[in-house]
Amino acid sequence: MACGLGWLLAAGCWEPNGPMQVDPAPPQVDLGARVGLVQSASFETATSTSNAPPDVDVTVADSATAQDIANAILDLPAMPPGNYTNCPIDYGISYYLAFTGVGGQTVMAAWLYPDGCQWAQVTDGGPFINNQLWSLGSPGFWSHLAADLGVPEAEIFPYQPPSP
Repeated sequence: MACGLGWLLAAGCWEPNGPMQVDPAPPQVDLGARVGLVQSASFETATSTSNAPPDVDVTVADSATAQDIANAILDLPAMPPGNYTNCPIDYGISYYLAFTGVGGQTVMAAWLYPDGCQWAQVTDGGPFINNQLWSLGSPGFWSHLAADLGVPEAEIFPYQPPSP
């Protein structure tokens, strides 16, 4: 790991366990090429917390709208590099989207996290391919998604737990 000159002068360069090890990149698949296979999308709350999730379960049967949702997710910017221990509060709510093709086969899937660091994971059905996309870096994303789903944006973003 190389230290910048400014950091070296200000704080030194400390590597307690030797050079930083970088895991090999996961296999990449052109997920954008899979968007054309999308015929429908289903959106549901997928949470594992005690916070009451929004009651949103929507299926988009129009292929153009489902593909627009897939493209909007894939167009999210990558999360900036760094340590994500200082994100805003995360209530543990997530959304799952399954993008299906002819015959109902899942051709893509995405998990969206509307609070905390507001990140997304996308897969082609195998290992996570783009697991650090950032909805916070795309201010219009949630309103775009809500419009495509046909729900008010406030139903899915921002998430606030119910008052006790």
